[in-house]
Amino acid sequence: MMLTRWDPFTRDRLQRDLDLCWAGTLGHRGDTEATELALPCDVSEDAERFVVTMDAPGLDREAIDVRVEDDRLTLRGKRAIARDDKRPLHLSERRGGTFLRAFTLPTSVDAEKVSAEYREGVLVVSLPKRAEARPRQIEVKVK
Repeated sequence: MMLTRWDPFTRDRLQRDLDLCWAGTLGHRGDTEATELALPCDVSEDAERFVVTMDAPGLDREAIDVRVEDDRLTLRGKRAIARDDKRPLHLSERRGGTFLRAFTLPTSVDAEKVSAEYREGVLVVSLPKRAEARPRQIEVKVK
């Protein structure tokens, strides 16, 4: 048996550990096609809903497509970067191109009530839970 030094930040290990964190909740299945941009997302949950928040600065509202199909939430779009060809470009850190993020929805999500809002470069998608999936308080009676 060979011993190897454990490194928690090894890309493969970190990705596998992150994938395990999503198991059983709103899960990420990864990009389904090659894209030029990888826009960061957060997924949170409370008793009422899941919320997907994506940093998407510089996008036009018309360039964002949010869809729920079957058991998947898909966020896709395109960011165009205008360049002035008259001036020489010495540094280019802003990227344009297409993005695609896809998430598997748990059965507790009410797909008919999903809503999305884009404000100040942040896309927020609200995924309400079905009423029967929400926790409810049960009154304990004393007899």
